[in-house]
Amino acid sequence: MGKRHTRRILDIGKGFWEWGCNTFDTTWKHVFFHDFKRSRAKHGTVIACGILLLLCVLRGIGKVLIWKESFWSGFLYPFFLALAATVMVLPLFLLSKKFPKVASIIATIFLGLGILFLAGILVLIIVLVIYSIVT
Repeated sequence: MGKRHTRRILDIGKGFWEWGCNTFDTTWKHVFFHDFKRSRAKHGTVIACGILLLLCVLRGIGKVLIWKESFWSGFLYPFFLALAATVMVLPLFLLSKKFPKVASIIATIFLGLGILFLAGILVLIIVLVIYSIVT
């Protein structure tokens, strides 16, 4: 009984990983790269780690330059954000197993909200940089 339960958990984990990779591919394909899937296949997790590291460094620099706080508090924030995003989309993954159409609609809504959120953050960063230059 224990082996079967462990195998089921591993299957769910593997399915979640593949679903996350496909979601990541779709997001980056529409936002930045036209052929992201082949690039990810060639370079694997190096691209994902590089993107996350770049976000961490930019957030850390922003904390130092704009808010005059510790670099590390800004650097670690994207890691916690990625963890929170994983916890948020786990029910969506489980829903996609039984009701793929509903999960697809919810994923599209999440993607739209995420793009709007990133656009808002970009505008905020531009305003803060301009404000720090002016003052």
